[in-house]
Amino acid sequence: MRYTNEPFLARQHGAKVRVLPLAEAGYDVYTVYFCRRDFAERNPAATRAFLAAAMRGWRDFIESDPAPAFAEILRRNHNVSPELLAFSRAEMIRHQVTTGDPRHGEAMGQLSRNRLREQLATLVDLKILAVPVAPGQVASWDFLPAEAR
Repeated sequence: MRYTNEPFLARQHGAKVRVLPLAEAGYDVYTVYFCRRDFAERNPAATRAFLAAAMRGWRDFIESDPAPAFAEILRRNHNVSPELLAFSRAEMIRHQVTTGDPRHGEAMGQLSRNRLREQLATLVDLKILAVPVAPGQVASWDFLPAEAR
C-alpha cells in the first residue's frame, strides 16, 4: 500500500490504517526513474535535462509552495481532492520519499553503488533474481548531477 493516498482514502471510510514502509521492513528501496539504455545513450542531453527538471520540480514541490502543482493536478484529475493532495505531500515529506534521509547521507538524485549492490544482493537472496547483477547493468551514473554521483 502506498502511504501517499490509500491510507487517506481508507481513513475516509473509517478504517484504521498502519503503514510499514519497505525500508522499515528491511528492503532499502530507491524511488527512481527508468528509461531505455539506448534512448539515454542516443539522447544524453535530453536525459540530463529531464533529470535536472524532475529534480527541480520535486524540490520546488516539497520545499516551496505546492499551490501551483496542486492547481494543475486538480485541473487535470477530478478524482482527487485538495485534502488528498495535502495529505500525500505531507506523507512524502514525512517519509522523505523524494529527498532521502540526510542523516544517512542521502540526497535527492543520489544513487549509491554500495546501496544498489546491497539491494541487488537482497533480490538474489530472495530468489527474485536468479543470478547476481552488477549495479552498472541496471543503473547509470552518467546522467546524474555531479553532486549525486
